[in-house]
Amino acid sequence: MATCIVSGTIYDGFDSPLSSVKIVAFPSDAPVYDSSTGRLIGATQKVTVTSSTGYFELVLTRNLDFCINIKEIGFKEVIRVPDAATMVLWGATTVQESDLTPQGPASW
Repeated sequence: MATCIVSGTIYDGFDSPLSSVKIVAFPSDAPVYDSSTGRLIGATQKVTVTSSTGYFELVLTRNLDFCINIKEIGFKEVIRVPDAATMVLWGATTVQESDLTPQGPASW
């Protein structure tokens, strides 16, 4: 089965990377029968932790739905892993996107 490297970086509200944050992924509809390969996919968890820079990677099966759980930041969502070699996790989620680039001096 083809796999996809799902990656991301996690920071706190003070723009510091969060290290040692545990990311857990498991197939959301397991067991799943893959008719193209004749394999049964179980509900085995994949676990990784962020590096000192807040970065993480998970190698997941393409074209499957996975539940991603990151308790330390209150994140839990089901994503569809695309038929691609790589993917940034946040692009497949409903996490609010914001541009935090400073827009000049604040007018308080």
